[in-house]
Amino acid sequence: MITILELKGIYKSFSGVHVLSNINLSFNKGEVHAVVGENGAGKSTLMNIIFGVYQPDRGEILWKGNKVLLTHPLEAQKIGIGMIHQERALLPHLTVAENICLGYFPESHHGFINFKSMYTKAIEMLKTFGLDKIYPNQLVGKLSTSERQLVEILKVLFLKPELIIMDEPTASLTLSESERLLQVIKGLRDRGVFGIMEVQKTAAKSA
Repeated sequence: MITILELKGIYKSFSGVHVLSNINLSFNKGEVHAVVGENGAGKSTLMNIIFGVYQPDRGEILWKGNKVLLTHPLEAQKIGIGMIHQERALLPHLTVAENICLGYFPESHHGFINFKSMYTKAIEMLKTFGLDKIYPNQLVGKLSTSERQLVEILKVLFLKPELIIMDEPTASLTLSESERLLQVIKGLRDRGVFGIMEVQKTAAKSA
């Protein structure tokens, strides 16, 4: 197994309150992990450190064996880390395709948005993950909660990350919607992408 991410001796405090203390974890490519704990246990803090939102007070982060200092989420994205936050960042008045490519629109030779290429890429991604019932020209505001969650995942996958962090992905979903999401996560695992699923108090069904 290839170790893609390793955390060594991670500490983090806020206003003198210790949130993380000597966290040591390693993750291999093609694995799915669940980080489980009560509210306030430090799960979100740990994930935000991995994604460059926070920096640890002490400790090291190794990406593919090399020590990295992530001071901004863009730095995390650049090396191959994606994160799906609990608070959705989709724009309801834009289409599925526009949300998937938001910030990274394919351009034509004249520097304008290449809408044909954008919709082609969106269709390919939807088909790849068996989401044929979601159409690229649908407005995101018209989608169900689970469909919007799936579009969030595709938005992160558009950047081709090697690691995906999911912050409470099933928190607002029904049981059937959660099962559908877990099927997508299994597909990511089989493609060599691993996700960290954060859940509270009770663990979600393992992928």
